[in-house]
Amino acid sequence: ISRKTVTNIIRFRYNQHIGTVSGLLSESDLEEDRYKYYYDGTNESLYIDRTGSISVTQDNRPDVKPNDVLIRTEYVGIDPQIHTVSNNYSESIIPSGSYVGEVIQVGANVTSVDVGDTVIGETRFHCGVCDECQEENYRSCKNPTLLGVDTETGAYSRYVSVPSGYVYSLSDGIDQYKGVLAQTVTAIENVLDWVDNGEENSVNCLVIGNTAKAKLATQIVDVRLDGVVTNISEDTFMDNGRESITQYNILIEGSGSTEIARQCVKLSPDKSTIILLGSQYEGFSLTSKDIRNKQILVPKAEDISGISDHIELLREIDHR
Repeated sequence: ISRKTVTNIIRFRYNQHIGTVSGLLSESDLEEDRYKYYYDGTNESLYIDRTGSISVTQDNRPDVKPNDVLIRTEYVGIDPQIHTVSNNYSESIIPSGSYVGEVIQVGANVTSVDVGDTVIGETRFHCGVCDECQEENYRSCKNPTLLGVDTETGAYSRYVSVPSGYVYSLSDGIDQYKGVLAQTVTAIENVLDWVDNGEENSVNCLVIGNTAKAKLATQIVDVRLDGVVTNISEDTFMDNGRESITQYNILIEGSGSTEIARQCVKLSPDKSTIILLGSQYEGFSLTSKDIRNKQILVPKAEDISGISDHIELLREIDHR
């Protein structure tokens, strides 16, 4: 080995050890500041087109308007109808979904949240000017803005800019990844507000399905309503659960099965409530005889009014 080669090896080893020692002594938290070091100023977004093809694009981090909040997303819920929804648009969209993130910048007029707060956000913003909005019936807004469809950033963007009125702080002690359930919890909670069980009757509720939504509904009913709630699988219901269906005054179909939904409605007793949680029930039709003296409810995913009031329920669900 030549003298020059030996010199280069010694110099390399020396600088390597110096770098290691400097890193160990440094007070910088590389894990905490990784976005600052590697992604600062750059935004990545996932797009899906009407054929279902997915692509990732890079762009500048969005500017923050006076009433907006810039959020760095940490967790995003998956929309089970992501491909179906994309078929409705001629151009590529950023998929929707419940999201949780950290506020990294606020507009000049924002006072509801601060930089560093962990927040959840809505994905549908009312226009504020249509007839329904003028009557404060925001759920029925005729010209809503949809995050990721009508905006440059969305839930599947690394950084998303959202009006501050649609962002809510996640309470301390609630795991961030559980925060993506907030919109689903709120939609189920809101439909439970419509349950007319009668003051004289105690709740005897049957939840059908092994899906995450069915299990979540079981916990919500257990916490929210005073009574008994039972969760069974789809197979158990089809094998021997139909015979006992008349003993329940609330039936929640959480499997997404069209046949089970049909059986729930047809076999349920008078004055019962049937809640259908499935995303869609193909070929599902009912006669007036099937629904007579029964209450059938379907949660709307976009109906998350009062979401800030339901965040605390996540704490109870976490520990059950």
